[in-house]
Amino acid sequence: MHVNITREELELKKEREKKEHELREQVIKKEFEMKQKAQRLKKKGQQMKKRVIEMKENAQRLKMKDQELKENAQRRRDQEIIMNQDVTKLSPAMRETIELYRVQILKEWENDCCINNINQTGSSGS
Repeated sequence: MHVNITREELELKKEREKKEHELREQVIKKEFEMKQKAQRLKKKGQQMKKRVIEMKENAQRLKMKDQELKENAQRRRDQEIIMNQDVTKLSPAMRETIELYRVQILKEWENDCCINNINQTGSSGS
């Protein structure tokens, strides 16, 4: 009878050890899967952070470009005022000054026109 109990105890011990081993393997496997998932999430978080930075940089560039366009539009309006100003009632010195400004404005407009034509030709030829 004593031998049977020992055999049963050995078998129970063997089963318990087998189950413990299986549980340890499952725990190790789960830990490994969780570490992999954590790495994927970390990588995804880094990618999202990088994307947010890129979007902020793009927004800043767009804001600067918008400001530049507004300033250029205001400059153009100011130039048009000078170009359309009636100089007949002004002193000769003021007339001469305005004429010099007009020449500068016309040169700038001509240059802008040429640059725009080059840009349009270059982009349409691509």
